[in-house]
Amino acid sequence: LPLSEDIAATEDLIQAVIDEQSFYWLLEDLSEAEKAVMIHKFVANETFQEIASESDKPLTTITSTYYRAFDKVKRKLEEELKKI
Repeated sequence: LPLSEDIAATEDLIQAVIDEQSFYWLLEDLSEAEKAVMIHKFVANETFQEIASESDKPLTTITSTYYRAFDKVKRKLEEELKKI
């Protein structure tokens, strides 16, 4: 898993674009399951436990899906920041 400071910094960056169309652009390369978890996490501001309960999936599935999606989004953000 990434360092907690790294996670927090990237989550802050994702949160900064949440009200813009760019948030959905960040998700376009994700699977449907990954998109759903990211939307629940950042738009609905739900905890992993809440997402797991609502989706009737194990907490470990939700967290692994989130971190897989998180890594993809982070790489996409880093690539875009290199272009600036």
